[in-house]
Amino acid sequence: AVGQEVASGDALGVLDTERVTRRVAEEEARRQGIDAPLEALDEARDAEVASADSQHRADLNAIDVAEARHQQAVSALRVAEAEARRTAELREQGLASAADLERDSEAAAQQRAAVDAAASEFDQARWRRQQNDSEHRANLADWDRQIAALKAEREQLRASSQRLGQEVSDRVIRASVDGRLGEVAELRPGAVVAAGERIALIIPSGGLMVSARFPAASALGRVKAGQGAVMRLDAFPWIHYGRVEARVARVGSETAAGSIRVELEVLEAPADVRLEHGLSGSVAVTVERVSPLDLLLRAVGKRAAALR
Repeated sequence: AVGQEVASGDALGVLDTERVTRRVAEEEARRQGIDAPLEALDEARDAEVASADSQHRADLNAIDVAEARHQQAVSALRVAEAEARRTAELREQGLASAADLERDSEAAAQQRAAVDAAASEFDQARWRRQQNDSEHRANLADWDRQIAALKAEREQLRASSQRLGQEVSDRVIRASVDGRLGEVAELRPGAVVAAGERIALIIPSGGLMVSARFPAASALGRVKAGQGAVMRLDAFPWIHYGRVEARVARVGSETAAGSIRVELEVLEAPADVRLEHGLSGSVAVTVERVSPLDLLLRAVGKRAAALR
């Protein structure tokens, strides 16, 4: 209502937010719907990491066992070959039979086959470890891609929700300063307003200022801050009520339509007049003090210049 006191941030009106609020709810529902699959993916990835670690330890243990068997087979081969050589020497000396030599040679051959088998087993164990490690790395990369995609989508939805939330907040028209409502548009619920349309005018709290406009050609360079001034109010004849005493506070530097803006602070007002926002009148600023003779001489000089 006109004349109502408002504080900065008070809501003066609310534009329809149903459509935006519905979109906010939809975005939030979609974002919450991502949390469950994302949690499942995180658990699956953790399980994959645990499985990869367990498989890696098992593969290393298999490699160690295969290596030990290979070394054991190599050692047994050395013994068998040494035994076969001794039997061959004894055979040459006539101290061993042909059957003994054939038996020891066969044993050495079997042991060589065992060494080859152990070496093959050792190579296969290392190959299986590499294959398992590669497979687990590929699985982890796939889990990471899916998790990253869901997280990116969730962040997009969060950003969209925040943006829509800001749109909801922007549809609440709030007072920008403390003050009093000096003008209010006649609007009813359901009325349509356009962007930039003024719906209220707030008169800020604080002392009143006088705002005047003077012709730029005569005021520029002559009207300065600190000069005294008087204001005659249109609604209160100055002969009866008196004048408002003022002082120049600020002088504009840019012209508009051939005039400049001058702001003045009120020093003293007539006792019978209550100063309010919107009062109009005329302002006279004291730019200098001269004697009547000086004024006469100036007038004569201007007249003479005009005649020439």
